Amino acid sequence: MACSREWHLTSGKWWFDGEAVISAVDASDKFKTKLKTNPKFYAGATYLISAVYPQWFFESRRLKKTISPEMLVVNIGAGVSMFSESSINVDLMPYPNVDVVARAEEVPLASDSVDILISIAVVEHVQDPIAVIEEFRRVLKPGGRGYVYVPFMQGFHAAPHDYQRYTKAGLLLALKEFKILKTVNFGPTSGLIWVLGEWLAIVFCFGSQRLQRSLAFFFTALLSPVKFLDSGLRHFPGADNIATGFLVIVEKTRSIENVG
Repeated sequence: MACSREWHLTSGKWWFDGEAVISAVDASDKFKTKLKTNPKFYAGATYLISAVYPQWFFESRRLKKTISPEMLVVNIGAGVSMFSESSINVDLMPYPNVDVVARAEEVPLASDSVDILISIAVVEHVQDPIAVIEEFRRVLKPGGRGYVYVPFMQGFHAAPHDYQRYTKAGLLLALKEFKILKTVNFGPTSGLIWVLGEWLAIVFCFGSQRLQRSLAFFFTALLSPVKFLDSGLRHFPGADNIATGFLVIVEKTRSIENVG
């Protein structure tokens, strides 16, 4: 772990450089933050009523079968998710399951130390995504694998901020310093119902911002069962063009110190 920065242990969590926590910036994020105090409930609700097809649920089950007990698994930007009991959860917010409170741009882990790195829906929320991706590469061991998911066709969702989206080509370019092992399309339907739910809320809110946020949640939840069409549609021609997002599985080929 990094030794040149200030650390302290508070409430069972390691805090990196103080206890500053970024507050939610919009009503939707504030509501989600309250729900996240109960991680199991939030995870179940996300699976059922989120607009996004839960492809990561299936990918993570496959990943778990490849992990041995001695591997170091780190989930950066974990939020309330719990990949496994032995994984280290890093997040900017001190959610109940978070082990280390730190920024994704400065992960307090030694270079070439991580076997499996997980980053699900994190890169879009940081101001400097390339710096974060470079930090992923720094902490991974040569031969270590990274699982990086970034949205493409999704509405704005602050957590606590939201800065960018990536096409498949753009994400592969951002990850060019890695060996690309696999790219997974999360489906075209998910993005469609996310945007449609927001659009219906705009139409029927009659100019009320509070009503608009409530209706967006209602319409998205109402439409959410349609997302399961993506179990098949994500394999169809053209699905990449309007996919809700992409998971790229990468491998670090060599130590950064040996790159020259």
